[in-house]
Amino acid sequence: GGEIALTDGSVISGDARAADSAITESGRAIIASSSATVVVDDVRSAAEQIAAGADGRGGYVESMSIGSAYSGMPVDLADPSVAVTNGWITVRVPADELAAAMADLEQVGEVTASSIDRFDVTDQVVDLQARVDAAQASVDRLLELMGQAGSVSDLIAAESALAERQATLESYQQQLETLEDQVAMSSLSVSLTVRHEAVDANPAGFWDGLVAGWNGLVAT
Repeated sequence: GGEIALTDGSVISGDARAADSAITESGRAIIASSSATVVVDDVRSAAEQIAAGADGRGGYVESMSIGSAYSGMPVDLADPSVAVTNGWITVRVPADELAAAMADLEQVGEVTASSIDRFDVTDQVVDLQARVDAAQASVDRLLELMGQAGSVSDLIAAESALAERQATLESYQQQLETLEDQVAMSSLSVSLTVRHEAVDANPAGFWDGLVAGWNGLVAT
């Protein structure tokens, strides 16, 4: 319940889905999404750690896939016999937890790349709320007219118009709820790659081979 006032004087009705984090301190509605690439020792363990971190911050796993670079196919996370070389996981966390969730990745592995995008959707939120209010007023008016219908034909016409207005209202409400959810819960997509051991060249081995080859030539 309650309402959220924006800096331009508009008001957004609040509900259980529209958390305080949906509106920034400046009064703007911002959708934030981020991505990162992390090199890890164990892809399975890293995916589980990221999932647990999101859960601990009040979020959840939206999608996840791990697999082998050789097969190109997803693998069973619970099957320890399968060699996992790469994967990705997307989590949703409360907007005010996104920065902390990204910082947590430093504990998962080596973050080689990261980015964050922010989109201001205040105007869309205000517009949709106005459409919801107008559609709700129209539905209420039609319900009132139905109670005053003087004939069956008037009642049928009012019912037909009411069904159309209710469908429009539900569509606007669904769009608004989706937008509010995207604002309140930010997304973090992480690409996971297994770490490969570096192989150092052995100069001594090269010279040994060269000497052996020369000795063989001389002997011949």
